[in-house]
Amino acid sequence: MEGKRTYSKTRIAPTPSGFLHLGNVVSFVRTVGLAKSFGARILLRIDDMDRERVVPEYVQDIFDVLNFLELPWEEGPRNVKEFEREWSQVHRMGMYREALEDLREKGDVFACSCSRAKVMRDSPDGVYAGTCRDKELSF
Repeated sequence: MEGKRTYSKTRIAPTPSGFLHLGNVVSFVRTVGLAKSFGARILLRIDDMDRERVVPEYVQDIFDVLNFLELPWEEGPRNVKEFEREWSQVHRMGMYREALEDLREKGDVFACSCSRAKVMRDSPDGVYAGTCRDKELSF
């Protein structure tokens, strides 16, 4: 069908900084529905970049909720041990640092002190206007 977008993959990306709530469940159910309608695979990508706030019980809660609700995912960890051993974002930190350094060298990254609220006030469509690009704020 011409003009119809196709997607091969989507993701469920909870953050283990608290127990899941109804908003998470609604998002997960919607993602599963969209994936089915587009024939896309689902990746469980637990966003544990903020390691100080990650609590093992919160990671376990993600698996408990997904399994209890029988929400499917084709890729990603199946349990906490597998998550920590193979899927934690910690394993990608070297790659993230390298990408950030490449962007710095090209001058394509800069520090910004603007809050989301300020960005929305300055640009109601939510597109960042580059307010801090030339301020040379330190990281």
